[in-house]
Amino acid sequence: MAWGERRPADWSLLGGTDPAPGSAEDVQRASVAWAGNAGRLADAQDGLTRTVMAGEGAAVSAVRTLLERDAALIGMYRVACEDIARAFQRWAASLAGFQVEAARLLFQAVQAHDDEEAGYKLIDAGKAERIHAAGQRSLLEGIAQAAAETLAPAVTEIFSDSRGEAMVDEARERLDALRRQAEELRNRYDIEGRRVAGSLHIPAGPVTQQAGLGITDSRAGSGYFAALLALRKDPRYASLNALHAKAAQGDVAARQDYLALLARLSPADLVIYGMTNPDRARNPLAMANNTAHVKSWWDGLAPDARALLTATVPGIIGNLNGIPYSVRNTANRQLIQILTTNPPADEATRKAIEGINNSLSYDDGSPRTDRFVVSFDLNKGKPLAAVAIGDLDTAGNVTWNIPGMGTTVAPGGIDAWTMGAQAVYDRQQRLLARFGPVGMTNAVVSWVGYDTPGMFPDSMDVFASDKAWAGADKLPPPWTDSMKPGTLAMVRGSRRSTSWPIPTAPPRPPTA
Repeated sequence: MAWGERRPADWSLLGGTDPAPGSAEDVQRASVAWAGNAGRLADAQDGLTRTVMAGEGAAVSAVRTLLERDAALIGMYRVACEDIARAFQRWAASLAGFQVEAARLLFQAVQAHDDEEAGYKLIDAGKAERIHAAGQRSLLEGIAQAAAETLAPAVTEIFSDSRGEAMVDEARERLDALRRQAEELRNRYDIEGRRVAGSLHIPAGPVTQQAGLGITDSRAGSGYFAALLALRKDPRYASLNALHAKAAQGDVAARQDYLALLARLSPADLVIYGMTNPDRARNPLAMANNTAHVKSWWDGLAPDARALLTATVPGIIGNLNGIPYSVRNTANRQLIQILTTNPPADEATRKAIEGINNSLSYDDGSPRTDRFVVSFDLNKGKPLAAVAIGDLDTAGNVTWNIPGMGTTVAPGGIDAWTMGAQAVYDRQQRLLARFGPVGMTNAVVSWVGYDTPGMFPDSMDVFASDKAWAGADKLPPPWTDSMKPGTLAMVRGSRRSTSWPIPTAPPRPPTA
């Protein structure tokens, strides 16, 4: 019987019910579904394994342990899914074979039953033939015929009822044999089915102890497993999606709630959320003037929670005003590493990574320890970034070196602009050493954090101020905790500086 054909409803000729019930197609679909589950868990395990925790210390070590634990846990579930997929695959093949055999037995039983019915018809016909023949003979002829049938049946006249009785006997013997074969098939079906059912096992209980990590995880089990496979049905993820959508529309409260919910996710949940929502993990949240709240939220997190968020949602942490710039540097470098390991499709992002890496190294390729990636925004295929020279978290004097037309994050853009920022930094250091307060340090930011005007004459953007003011809105406000007291020097498109004491900002042109 081919897949897709409807199975007969009546199996009474074989002495009972269908010897091999079920749908091989459905079982095959189940195998494919479990193989898909295994694939998704393999991706999740790979994501946990690839999540790099930069730095040292107890918090970082704790998060590494959590990631290793959950990677082992998900690995066990993955193996279970693979085993189940293979078990269903074997069962689909066995079931198909059983059903072919059952269909053959039923076909032969129908033939035997038809032969039995034909035999009964011959018996009825033979009786009529005997009555007719008896009516044609005399008494003496009848006696002689009866004696001949008794003494020499092989040479006497054969009537239909004799052939019919032989057919019925032979058909019944065949049906009995087929019913025995059907019963034996039912037993084999049951044994194989029980064997397959015994292999459909999902680890439960403290499975991380089984993984050899010695850590009891009360969340492990089929419920956790199901959640990993159906993230979109998890109410927490539904809430995250709804809050992110509101935050994107400028809802500051939703932005704060989104961050709080992210921080409450487990390591595995957070990694998998980032994998299934890469755009959210790799891009900044919508801008909002809530730096003080972000700082309070971040300061209130446990060290391992901070380390985990930095590693798993680097695009958010690396661009969030209110978070220490040293942490933002770690997050943005993590994002660069992720994108280097899994290169993006668009050329602009690949070039941006090259330009940033050039900015962070000497000409011979060796790393510069005094440079920090304080922002990195993929910006829908038009990347933006900022590289700081010096420690922004401790500097008493900060300069934002802001380019004009034609500067991008690609090689020849941000790296060249950072070389200019280095010259400013070096000059400031000499001046601070001679004239500045004792102990004051400085930092200069090579900030390509806005969409600069195109090059003239290909573009006329440079003759308008729209892009300049749009870029100004993206700068960290100097009167927040993101900045230290001192003087802010703004370099807009040239080496001419406009300086003003913090917290006073330059006036914005009136809006229409």
